Amino acid sequence: MLNPAINILRKAGTLVRFNNLLARSHPVGPNYIALNFENDEIPPAVLSDIELDEAYGRELSLVHDKKTTPNHAVTLTPKQKTKLFKIQAYLDTLYEIGGRKDIIGGIKLREKVIKIASKRLNDESPPSPAQLAIWAQEQRDYVGGVCAKVSTAVKNKRMSKFDEIQAFAIEVADEFIFGKFTSFQYFYDMFVTRAEKRFKTLPSRETVRKWLEQIICPKKRLKGLNRAERRRELRNAIKKFKTTRPYERLEADACSMRVGVRDDEGNYLGQATVIFFLDVHTRSVAGYELHIGAGEPSSSVVSAFRHAVCKKEPGTYHTLRNNYWYCSGPPEKAVYDGGAGFISNETQSYMKLTVGTLVETLASYSPWLKPFVERFIYTFRTNCEARLPGYVGKQKDQAKLEHKIEERAHLTVDELRRAIESWIVDEYHHKPHSGINGLTPYQAWEKARKECLLPVDVKDEYKIRLPKGKKREATISGDAFHLGVTINRLKYNDDDGRLKEIGNWLAQTNQPRKVTCYYSDCDLSAITVLCPRTLHEFKVPAIDENIKPGMSLIEFQALKPSAYKNKGFSHYRTMEDNPEMVKAHEAVNKKVGKKKTTKLRRTSIENIQNNIDTLTIENYKPTDIDPYVDEIDWDDIEPLPQS
Repeated sequence: MLNPAINILRKAGTLVRFNNLLARSHPVGPNYIALNFENDEIPPAVLSDIELDEAYGRELSLVHDKKTTPNHAVTLTPKQKTKLFKIQAYLDTLYEIGGRKDIIGGIKLREKVIKIASKRLNDESPPSPAQLAIWAQEQRDYVGGVCAKVSTAVKNKRMSKFDEIQAFAIEVADEFIFGKFTSFQYFYDMFVTRAEKRFKTLPSRETVRKWLEQIICPKKRLKGLNRAERRRELRNAIKKFKTTRPYERLEADACSMRVGVRDDEGNYLGQATVIFFLDVHTRSVAGYELHIGAGEPSSSVVSAFRHAVCKKEPGTYHTLRNNYWYCSGPPEKAVYDGGAGFISNETQSYMKLTVGTLVETLASYSPWLKPFVERFIYTFRTNCEARLPGYVGKQKDQAKLEHKIEERAHLTVDELRRAIESWIVDEYHHKPHSGINGLTPYQAWEKARKECLLPVDVKDEYKIRLPKGKKREATISGDAFHLGVTINRLKYNDDDGRLKEIGNWLAQTNQPRKVTCYYSDCDLSAITVLCPRTLHEFKVPAIDENIKPGMSLIEFQALKPSAYKNKGFSHYRTMEDNPEMVKAHEAVNKKVGKKKTTKLRRTSIENIQNNIDTLTIENYKPTDIDPYVDEIDWDDIEPLPQS
């Protein structure tokens, strides 16, 4: 079943993004769609319905004024198909009675629709009027309608974990298949010979063959080919895993560790996740990054890639045997899956524009398409992670534990980093590897160095080391623009006054005093600011002296939690319960309880004029004597002249 959102492409002129380029779709016959790019220099791309379905959510995404659901390729289960049919039946009834397709309707209309549709479907569990309103809202507001919304339900259902015997099959294939031309039968015989010593049950020859086909050649390329053509196609596909020099191909993936981490104060931070970049030619760990929490945030991916590119000076990593971490240079190609952090704009622009690395994005949940880093992660789990204090084992075994991962957590972030770095530099890089003819990763790198095959040094390393990963528009604070910018409740400012100069320039040109800032959740000690005047990037440190280099956002939040995070009870309030204050409030309220009138009366001009006309000597005497003048004998006063 094709993704429901693909039907949108049938409408001529639909705006899409294909391989990060904008294009318009135009149907070509019943089974093909042409994508005409907005750049006239790029020739149109003609894709079949199957190719569109495979590309959707990876290389292809819809661009629409409506809200878009997350793009990813999915396969609907029978249960989901039944649910979609039921939803569509209720919506069709709503549109039939309501008279138009964008209607949601009032509650009486929806109750009538539910009564009619449930009778048509013989549905014993009809939706509520509120649920029908939600379906109608989603159908109106989302690209692809409620069908695309339901399809996203499988996004969080990750596929089964990479099985141990599959990882072992990669290990044997790495030695006898990848980059070589031995027969499959010879490989399978060697696989059985080695696997029967470790596993009770073994997969069949056909199962292992399908595993390898998924690695070296997608099924769509083998469909409809005869045996000779399939063999030739497979041999050609194997060549893509054969490299001739270091950093020709880096594979990346994230490893969610089964180890909890605490801060220096003993507060539990969460589970750790490591992102690795592995050099395929030498099997060396080119770079890594550790963060707290699940997933692959763009900050961690960029930090791991930067670590792979830049030189690793002694003292910046932990080693117990004074070994050197030799990997550095600009990679030619980086291969990873469609994780959110890997395919983000920040990550893509950093790899392509800053370093110049070609990016190859694989299908999500397809570990076979990057076999070398998958095999390394399996080695890391068994030889490093399983020996760490607080390790809780596989997820299926954690329920049997008396003490959970939070109770077992003991290591700090720095301790975990030192353990991982020491294992990589002192153990893994000096262990013989069957996939590189029994050499260690260090020996393979030294061999390439003697043959002058190492990557060249990176240019403008200062720019590469600038903090990147996330982007935000921040306001320059202060009347004189002297207080810097604030990100994640931290203030950043530079001693050179460049932020202040930018603020003054923005004010003089009547522009908002905002600047573009790049930062990383893995290291809050500094940010990168883009000067809007010269478009140059420069580093701005944090003002707080407690923010040490390498402090992550999770550690900072544990050290200084937000005052607004806990919305519950904070403290007792005494002024309202103070007896003296209560009595005083009652007295004041009683005193001012009667409202005084402030309305002015209108003066009567006629009354004032009558009083003046009737004024005589008899009524001239005042009723109140002024105490500040001498007593007056009013009999001696002559009467006023008559007018």
